[in-house]
Amino acid sequence: MNIVFYFIVSILLDAAKSEQERKILKIQEKQYDTQMKYIHDSARARHDFRQILITLKNMAELGNTDAVNAYLADYMRELPTNETLIYTKNNAVNAVLNFYAAQAKNEGIDVSFSIDIDKWQILSDVELCTMIGNLLENAIDAAKNADDKERFIELTMTTHGGCWLYIVETNGFDGNIKRKSGEYYSTKRNGRGLGIASIKSTVEKYNGQVEFSHDEQEFYVNIAIPLNED
Repeated sequence: MNIVFYFIVSILLDAAKSEQERKILKIQEKQYDTQMKYIHDSARARHDFRQILITLKNMAELGNTDAVNAYLADYMRELPTNETLIYTKNNAVNAVLNFYAAQAKNEGIDVSFSIDIDKWQILSDVELCTMIGNLLENAIDAAKNADDKERFIELTMTTHGGCWLYIVETNGFDGNIKRKSGEYYSTKRNGRGLGIASIKSTVEKYNGQVEFSHDEQEFYVNIAIPLNED
């Protein structure tokens, strides 16, 4: 009887673990699709800008000043309000940071990014971008409900001696937190936060360390990942 009970429990636990892993993979896939769309749109914008420069050059060579001014006026009216900032030389990471910076701005959230990770080993661009995306998505969801003075997100990423990748994120929130047995739960739905679970999964894959903590008005994430396989 005990063996049968143990067998049933094992099956149920495996099923629950598989479902959790499936949800994490779905979150990672969503993050990846969002990031790739932004990167694609950025590449298309650069291509379009090149065509604009060619057109302006041809107009200028013909001495058609009025046409140049009219063309520039039309272009300025069509420009998006969000400007692309260069946080890092890595195009994928830079695209993700700009995407979420724009999302935060739309919610009236101040962002401060300090990024110094031009070189690293071990993690792929997809893994790092997914982790950053989950961090910032969670931070935006929390900070947008905070008081005005707590509507902020600070993110620092750096490598130390080529051996460690450090990621530190701090954001304000409204003081509403769901936690059970040391685990943070989603405030948007029942169950553990899948974004946090995805972050943990990536960090643990590379034998890193991650710590989540909070006080009355601020939430903190500290991540350390070894960059060497030894």
